[in-house]
Amino acid sequence: MGSFGKKVEKFWEIFYANNGYTKVVTGLQNTLYIAIAGLAIGIIIGTVIAIIEVIPKYKRLPRVLNNFCKFYVGLFRGTPVVVQLLVFYYVIFPLIGLKIPAVNVCVLVFGLNSGAYVSEIMRGG
Repeated sequence: MGSFGKKVEKFWEIFYANNGYTKVVTGLQNTLYIAIAGLAIGIIIGTVIAIIEVIPKYKRLPRVLNNFCKFYVGLFRGTPVVVQLLVFYYVIFPLIGLKIPAVNVCVLVFGLNSGAYVSEIMRGG
C-alpha cells in the first residue's frame, strides 16, 4: 500500500504542483480544434462531392468531375488516417516547400478524410 501512496504523491506533484495539467488542457484544446474544424471542412467538401456525383452526366465536364470525385473518395476511404497524416506531413508538404504546423495538417487531413465519408453519407441519403 505504501507504493501506491508514493505513486499518488508523485502524480500529484507532477500534475498539480508542477503545472502538468496545463499540458492536458492544451491537448484538449487541440483535440477540440481538430475535431470541429475538420468536421466543418469535411461537411463542405462532402456536400460539394455529393452534389457532383448526383448531377446528370450528359456532358464531358460532369463526367470528368465525377471520375475525380470517385478517385478522391476511394483514396481517402481506402487508406488509414494515420498513413494520410504521415504522407501529408512528411512527404507532400515538404515536397512543395511548405512548413505548416502539425495541428493545421491534422485539421486538413481530417477534413479531407471526413469529406470522403460525408460525401458517401449524403449521396446515399
